[in-house]
Amino acid sequence: MDKKSILFQLAFLQFLSGFLTFNSMNVQIRCLQIERKVLLDFKQGLTDPSGRLSSWVGEECCQWDGLTCNNLTGHVIKLDLRNPLQSDEAGHQESALRGKINSSLLYLEYLDYLDLSLNDFEGSQIPGFIGSFRSLNYLNLSHAKFGGTIPPLLGNMSSLHFLDLHAFSDSDHLLNAKDLHWLTGLSSLEYLDLGGIDLGSVVNWLDVVNMLPSLLELRLQDCNLQNLPHSLPFVNFTSLSVIDLSRNLFNSPMPAWLFNITNLEDIPFSASNLTGPLPNTLTNIISLQHLDLSDQFLEGQNRFWGSLPETIGSLSSLEAISMFGNPTNGSIPESMGQLSKLIVMNFGQTLWKGTISERHFLNITRLENLEISSTSLKKSLNFNVGSQWNPPFKLKSIILAHIQAGPMFPEWVQTQNDLTRLFLNDIEISSTLPDWFWSWCSQHIDDLDLAHNQIRGTLPRSLHFHYEANVYLISNSSGALCQCGLTCAAFIFGEILFRV
Repeated sequence: MDKKSILFQLAFLQFLSGFLTFNSMNVQIRCLQIERKVLLDFKQGLTDPSGRLSSWVGEECCQWDGLTCNNLTGHVIKLDLRNPLQSDEAGHQESALRGKINSSLLYLEYLDYLDLSLNDFEGSQIPGFIGSFRSLNYLNLSHAKFGGTIPPLLGNMSSLHFLDLHAFSDSDHLLNAKDLHWLTGLSSLEYLDLGGIDLGSVVNWLDVVNMLPSLLELRLQDCNLQNLPHSLPFVNFTSLSVIDLSRNLFNSPMPAWLFNITNLEDIPFSASNLTGPLPNTLTNIISLQHLDLSDQFLEGQNRFWGSLPETIGSLSSLEAISMFGNPTNGSIPESMGQLSKLIVMNFGQTLWKGTISERHFLNITRLENLEISSTSLKKSLNFNVGSQWNPPFKLKSIILAHIQAGPMFPEWVQTQNDLTRLFLNDIEISSTLPDWFWSWCSQHIDDLDLAHNQIRGTLPRSLHFHYEANVYLISNSSGALCQCGLTCAAFIFGEILFRV
């Protein structure tokens, strides 16, 4: 074959390839009729009060809302019927799908994504046949009001990477599990959320999840868990970045195995009834970004005590720390000032002792929310910074309460131009307010609390706040802040509490 013939054939093949590519881009994906019938059978078993499935008509099911088909084969690969409205939004119930899940769905054998979350399946059990979707990669049945026992057949989905069964723990249709051994069949699982499901009868939950080496996020909050083993023979799930065990009933110290998972970024342990001192090994978790050990509920209260480890400053990735509501009675180390990425510092309702100085905030340039308050009548914590201090951060919220921070008003708050909440309650201020304060306050502050101090002075008659502002001035120097009740009420909108 001569050179001209070879060049001609190459040019023809290149033209043919381009022609076929152009036409394939313009060919509409055709719905497979057997899958169309399956979807209509599925629709028939549902009640759709808001008409979310109104597009499910005609021959081309690949064009229906909530469906995605494979570009080449036409097989349905994604079924996303998540309720677009959250459970606390108006109209949520009206937009929820109800009814039964038809087993004919099994004919969608190439399905790899199924989301039925936030709908209302009226207490029916999760269908066991869902475990037969061998190609399923993503399954989300969260907040869909399923009830009864989780079917162990779900453990047959060896390709599953994402499983969210999070339930309403206060619902009449409570989900439960007597055993979690079926999870060991999900060898590819990376995300697991069983929050709100009653796991109180499961004694080996930790051994089971420890057999999931690919797990990145584990969420078992509010599961009525009561046993938290302190140690493990070996830690297998070292890829974990998030472990949420909040709102459980452990009544034990923080477990030793936790500090071998050095990739952890988030530890929410609020209201889990954990006890004892904070271990120094906490700082082994160098990737930690969020540490929530707070007690914000009436049951399952945490009871940590002692001081924060001096090495807390080595957690260079930490963005949020909350010890709210613990009876912690130690000191806050100056090394906190090394946490340059910190955004939230919540040490509210504790029993801290000692002094907080400017060194505690030395390099905290990103801080937005600061709360330090005490439950001690002795005010054993002293917030000791200069009134002319120029902080390195720009806060949105300041709460200082029931500690020693007076007698002078902390004029450094004037530098915080992003501030919307200023609480300086019972911190022993006994000076007059600076001349700039009320004008600055009316421009920036939505919530102001200066109650239970000995502040002197009078309110300006030209004072204005916007309509929804809350101002608390109760229990300051008698007759000093307000010349009379009418004068105050005439110029301050919102909720006014004061004593004359």
